[in-house]
Amino acid sequence: MSVRKYKFNLCAHIARCEANYYRLVRLLRQPNQHDRKQLQSRSIGILGHQHELNFRVQAEGRFTSLIDLRQENPGDIPDLRMKIHVHHDLQTAEVISYQGHNRFKVVYTYPNPEMHLPNEKEVINKFFSELLRLCLKDGLPTETELADLGVASSH
Repeated sequence: MSVRKYKFNLCAHIARCEANYYRLVRLLRQPNQHDRKQLQSRSIGILGHQHELNFRVQAEGRFTSLIDLRQENPGDIPDLRMKIHVHHDLQTAEVISYQGHNRFKVVYTYPNPEMHLPNEKEVINKFFSELLRLCLKDGLPTETELADLGVASSH
């Protein structure tokens, strides 16, 4: 039985990074702000979940932004940690660090010492895409965000 070797699809990767850019901009753009380069840090609660996702703008340049995404989890579940490089000129957003691992290869031989999947880069960016979709569909402002906006808590 032969194993099919994974082949990286550059067009699909770019399309996913472009879609992630537009989702991220919708999520982090300042209210009433049409300039996509002006992103704001924010925390988002997900309907039905106790823990929030924290998007923090770490650095902003003329053409790029660096976003730190974290979620603190209970007990033995590892906290989620991602860094996203946003290219405003290319209109792409790509995960450059996940759980402390960075500089992902396009394709890994398998097995490998780190046990990365052959398509690790694709899987991580697809996971980020799903997180963004969830935030846009079921995301809620956190109590802190509501207080900052001067909106009374519903509790």
